[in-house]
Amino acid sequence: MTYKKINWWSLSALVGSALLSKREIEDDLKETPNKNTMTQDQDTSLAEKWRLNYKLSSTNYIHEPTIIFKFGGSAWRQEDWQANIIDRIKQLKELHPRYSMILTTGGGKVQELSKDMYDALGISEETYRESAGRALATQAQTLADLLGGEGIYVEPDALHYISASMLKDKIPVVSMVGKDYIDFVEIQDNGGVKRIVNGIPEDQSDAHTMVFAHYLGQQGAVFAKFTDGVWIVDPNVRPEHGEVYNTLQARLIALGHSENMKIPKLKATDVLEGKIARLGKDMREQHLAESLGLRLYLNPESTVRWLQVININNQNDVRNAFEGYAKGKHYSGSVITKD
Repeated sequence: MTYKKINWWSLSALVGSALLSKREIEDDLKETPNKNTMTQDQDTSLAEKWRLNYKLSSTNYIHEPTIIFKFGGSAWRQEDWQANIIDRIKQLKELHPRYSMILTTGGGKVQELSKDMYDALGISEETYRESAGRALATQAQTLADLLGGEGIYVEPDALHYISASMLKDKIPVVSMVGKDYIDFVEIQDNGGVKRIVNGIPEDQSDAHTMVFAHYLGQQGAVFAKFTDGVWIVDPNVRPEHGEVYNTLQARLIALGHSENMKIPKLKATDVLEGKIARLGKDMREQHLAESLGLRLYLNPESTVRWLQVININNQNDVRNAFEGYAKGKHYSGSVITKD
């Protein structure tokens, strides 16, 4: 269903003691653009500027609210990651009787090794992508194993087997969206050249999660990361981290802020336009959410309307995210909207 906002105008104006004619009012409206219209036009223009298109060859809509919960790569790289992952798995198993959920994951330390070899040794992009895909599969299989009898790893080409009845008993874990489900994906290389490929690059876990949420017809996704929502700069980078800390402090000032602050709600285009700094402690420039994931998220055909970022180490954040999901509410973290 499409909802359209209708603006009802009731206009009258007085010049001296005489009312303006209908023609004069219409002419005046033509010459004076409405501020809301201007803002909407600007938002549309920014979305078109950043959007990369894709098309699914098939969908598997699950009409019950199903929480797409991503274990971000930072969750696997933090200190005491083992204990935190175990605690979160325990909590998810406790929540499962009340909520349908599917897990996805970032590559974490496993994929980081492949990235280091790609950067330092110059291995081919094809080899790196294949290695990244295996890293995601390893992480997903690990989560499924930790879930015990409730967990089930779903291969990238078996997503059509996921059903509402499966979700009553199982917590599926997905690594990627297989190429059989995708007609095409538009990507852009570092030189700014756009091209069409037949699948999402294997190292782009955020893109896989956002497109997977669309494949199931869901309206949102939850990214559980080692960050308490969205901030102007990464709050986990501290003075002892040296150069990266100094760089982020300079960017904070350049963005017009004297101190770091959390942003409860922002648009995907705000992130892509550089209204927050995306340099992380690991010196990656796509902290928070990968650009490809955000750019595919802007596809108007996608059912996904929001992306919630929460702290994976905060039990209350996780519980509140689940409680709000079915209601379309966001009780914790920050929300990145499409428009």
